[in-house]
Amino acid sequence: STVIVTHISEIIKKYAEELLTRQDVQALLDRVKKDYPAVVDDALKVASIGLIQRVLKSLLHEKIPIKDMITILETIADIAEYTKNIDTIVEHVRSALSRVITKLYESEDGTIKLITFDSPTEQFLLSKLKQQGEQKQFMLTVAEMNKLVEEVNNAVAELVNRGIAPVILIVDPLIRKPLAEILERFG
Repeated sequence: STVIVTHISEIIKKYAEELLTRQDVQALLDRVKKDYPAVVDDALKVASIGLIQRVLKSLLHEKIPIKDMITILETIADIAEYTKNIDTIVEHVRSALSRVITKLYESEDGTIKLITFDSPTEQFLLSKLKQQGEQKQFMLTVAEMNKLVEEVNNAVAELVNRGIAPVILIVDPLIRKPLAEILERFG
């Protein structure tokens, strides 16, 4: 029974974003509202259940726990007053959850092993970033995209071979989402 419970738990974690319905979000909000009615009311003044659901699904997609609903809702309340752009709201929520996210990758001795791009590479990527509707995308040639993915994969493979895992890539917040999408698709 322990093996089955563990397996089901892993399946739920893997597909959490697909399983989260508006009714589930409403139930979460109802639970939070019992102890923090002002937080929920403020969030619902500027954000619909659907918008909150999309933010939560984005966080779950990135394997970010949504346990700290107070911080998530307070951030949504602060940002959704000015924009309904999901990517912008999620970036602000991620920033507010930075300690939670950091804890996910912290080793037992409290260190975090990460890689970054050199400054010219990051500047190049920033220069190739363009707004397409509500999303930011890189305007890269196929060759540039292939080179980017190949170099990131090679750097990650080298670290994994040295026993360093997980590998965390830290980048400018402006390029994080479009880069994550490319690496998820092609990496």
